[in-house]
This record gives sequence, C-alpha cells and structure tokens, in this order.
Amino acid sequence: MRIRLSIGTAAALGLAQLKTDAPTTTAYLMDIGGRCAYNCAFCAQARTATGGDDRLSRVIWPAFELADVVGPLRIAADEGRIMRACIQVTMNTGSFQRTLDILDAVAPILSLPVSVSTNIQAVSQVQTLFAHGAARVSIALDAATQPLHDRVKGTGYKHKMELLTECADRYPGRISTHFIVGLGESEEDVIRAIAAMYDRHVTVGLFAFTPLKGTRMADALPPEAGTYRRVQLANWLMKFRGARPDAMTFQDGRLVSLGSWHDEALKVALTGEPFRTAGCKNCNRPYYNENPGHGVMYNYPRALKAAEALNAAKETGLFSGGLNDEMEIR
Repeated sequence: MRIRLSIGTAAALGLAQLKTDAPTTTAYLMDIGGRCAYNCAFCAQARTATGGDDRLSRVIWPAFELADVVGPLRIAADEGRIMRACIQVTMNTGSFQRTLDILDAVAPILSLPVSVSTNIQAVSQVQTLFAHGAARVSIALDAATQPLHDRVKGTGYKHKMELLTECADRYPGRISTHFIVGLGESEEDVIRAIAAMYDRHVTVGLFAFTPLKGTRMADALPPEAGTYRRVQLANWLMKFRGARPDAMTFQDGRLVSLGSWHDEALKVALTGEPFRTAGCKNCNRPYYNENPGHGVMYNYPRALKAAEALNAAKETGLFSGGLNDEMEIR
C-alpha cells in the first residue's frame, strides 16, 4: 500500500532531505486514492482542481510504500523526534477502509497519539476509528458560517454540525475541528464559531487561507496579518482563559476591543504563544500556510523570538500606545 508523507515528515523520518529551521513534531500521512469526491474551492485535492495531486495546501507530499514508513516512524517516535501522528484522508471510493488500513499499520507500533482527519459520514465510523487505535478524530468545518460553507464547500453543513455535536457529546475531549481564516467570513463570525466549539469541548485548529494554483479560489487573497493575529489572540484567550465573544467588542465584524481581557491579552501576546500553530497538542505544521522568508508567518511552528512576538502583538492593532520596541518576551 502506498501513502504520501508531507515533505517535512519524510525528512524527519530520514526518507527525504529538507533544509528547515522548524522540524515537524507531528508525522503527517495522507492516503492515496485519487482526487477527492468533494470540490472545496480552496483545496488542491478537490475534484476539479488542476494542480498536481501530490499537494495539500502549499506542501509537497511525496509517495512511499507504507511498509517502508512504519520502521522509521517507530524509531522517530521512540527517539522523541515525532510526538504525534496524523492521518489525512480525502473522500473517495474505499477511503474509509484505507484509513483503517493505515491506522492498523501505524497505531499498534507507536507509543504516541494518532489523529485521523477524514470525511466522517456517521457516528459509527468515529467509533470504529477509536476501536482501531485513533486517539482523536477531526470533523473539519473549515468555514465559520453555513452560507460560507455552502459557497466554498457545498451542501451538508447541517448534517456535519449535527454529527460533530453528537460525536463531541459521546466522546468528550476526543473530537477536533478546524477553521480556515480568510475564506470570506468576518472576524466575529469565526471567533463566535470557535467559542461554540470550545463550549462543546472540541479542539480547534486554525489555518490561514492560502490561494493555490489550479483551485477555484486561486485568485483570492490570503487574510491580512491583523485579521489573523486578532483571531489567534481571541482563540488563545478562549481556549486557555475561558474568555468568550460577548466580553469582546466588534465593529462591522472586526474585533476592536478585548474589554476586561485587554491586560491579560497584552501580557500573553508578548510571550508569543497565541501566534504559534493552534490545534492538537504537538501539531506544528511547519510552513503549511507560509512561504519561508516571505510574507506573513501566520502560524509559527516554534517558539517566537522576542522581536517576532512584539511584532505580532503590534499587528493585532489592539494595544495602541501599549507597546514599544524595548519590550521583551516575559
């Protein structure tokens, strides 16, 4: 059986060469089954996408025999270089069985959690994935609202929300989702959507929309730095401090004040923690949405340097007059 590995994963396992300042801490595996049956406007794996099928977001995914991956993966896990595995699966004929095949090959030999991100159709599938060794299952929403979901992903939002809610109730703390910032939602839309997930004890991963050649949204723009930084900061406060949108102030959909959370937000922003990759523990997704050395570093895959944290805090636009270049990470 052949699978794909993100190029960072292949390098971490000694199966490829890659120069990077942020080695991946999660092994990302993707099944090979052809184009996805769905046609998400932003996805390189979409049914009508015209780019190569060896990409997901801006990352290259070379193919390997699964049997050749298992040994190096176990060694990397035993040595502490890899701390989580994540199986990514597109939706097509036989995809769920292939998911189980990969899971059965990987989960028994690893002393680390294995997540699965696939298109779940029924609660019974989640139960089966857990029975085969998955630690977490992701049911991706991507879009923050139903109208936006219908526009960029197609129908099915109501069913997916019902499924996600039922799974979260049955398996508290073991369900994940993610949102892509920059698809056309407002900051308030996505912040309230994130809050609703935390209220259900669902883990949230944040991505920045990345325009990709060959997709229907190839000509759309990625989110502005300020927009993404404000969502990141609000996300961190909601996840780790229990903040909620009703305590924040929005104008025309933009976050303009954190209210009583302002001082705490400034303090934590200067640590840089809110601006690191958000999602499952030890998932750092190096350069998944970013071009190394160019443009906005949306999700830092490592601890931020003092100057980086200060710049990110400034980019939020929420601390006017409260920042200066002499500040350092505390």
